[in-house]
Amino acid sequence: MIADWYQRTKLALYLKKQYAGTKRKGKQAADRYQTESDRIYVASYDGRYGCNPKYIVEEILRRKLPLKVVWGVPDDGRYRDTFPEQVDVVLQGSDDMYREMARAKFWIDNGISCTWYGMPRKKDQLYLDTFHGSMGIKKLYSWQLEADRKRRVTQPDYFLTNSVFEEDVFQNSYWPGVPHLPFGHARNDILSDPEQMKRIRQTILEKYALPAESRLFLYAPTFRDNGDEITYRLSFEKLREALAEKFGGEWTVLIRAHWRELDRIGGFETDAHMINVSAHPDMQELLCAADAGMTDYSSWAYDYVLTGRPLFLFAYDFDAYRDMRGLYYPLEETPFPVCRTEEDILQAVHSFGREAYAKDCRRFLEARGCYEDGHAAERTVDWIWENRQ
Repeated sequence: MIADWYQRTKLALYLKKQYAGTKRKGKQAADRYQTESDRIYVASYDGRYGCNPKYIVEEILRRKLPLKVVWGVPDDGRYRDTFPEQVDVVLQGSDDMYREMARAKFWIDNGISCTWYGMPRKKDQLYLDTFHGSMGIKKLYSWQLEADRKRRVTQPDYFLTNSVFEEDVFQNSYWPGVPHLPFGHARNDILSDPEQMKRIRQTILEKYALPAESRLFLYAPTFRDNGDEITYRLSFEKLREALAEKFGGEWTVLIRAHWRELDRIGGFETDAHMINVSAHPDMQELLCAADAGMTDYSSWAYDYVLTGRPLFLFAYDFDAYRDMRGLYYPLEETPFPVCRTEEDILQAVHSFGREAYAKDCRRFLEARGCYEDGHAAERTVDWIWENRQ
């Protein structure tokens, strides 16, 4: 009860600070600036150049369409130097942001980011939320979603979806009646392109100064709503040995903290076989590079399943997490081996069977009604182009 009271109080104080005066500024900008059909405002929940918005923008740039893209980044300016030169960057909450949102025909984000600054959407604007999950197991919940529900702020016009499962989640949670675009997720297109995956893998190897023959294991857990510390300090040396015995090669462990956990993992000790890649902006590039991986309840597992590569779930706090967050379906329905202890992880690696795993992956995707086919970005940009007037 104390923890629940603390969360509610913290939320109330945060909202009071965050939204003071924003509605007035948003309305002033909306009244002052006309919508321009060739302008797009983009935001991501973590402020970085990644996820679905990135790959939609990349498709726009690839086609050299006469569209102006502006991206909102955190107000301290971090990440602003990581964007292509063709993309303008504005600080979230700034006058520039309000101006660009008022002028943009399209708003695109991956997690209601466009609703956070009190900017009203005009009748001639379109708001597409691509979200950042997929067929993930954990139930949707965040302070932002609860706050938006209570404040009844701007709803997206459309959601981008990749499965029947995801359609149902959106309709039955916070956004009943909001239509979906069944195009697939743009960020997952590369997972259907072996040649592009190879190129991206090579860039990751070069960035972290790893030999070409390296085998990569990605460990990237999600955050905990109650602030509990996440287990990053496993016996990775034993894991590397088990991976080598089972799959061959010399393995390097890539560890990526959730963006909400970056401060906690800042002092993580690394070596030649264990690298902290938390600062890498694009998770999908790491998925392309990883030969195998492990998470807990993170939705990246349900992107990675498209590769058919080995993935393990380290659910050491399963009972507490299930009771706290809630799950859409039993963890055992996933194709991934579920581990509660470090010994379970080693055993799961040693007993891994590729044929059975591949069959389970196909069955899982079919059960969720997944319709990813590697052309989501193309369809999304086609839709943008057709609806720009």
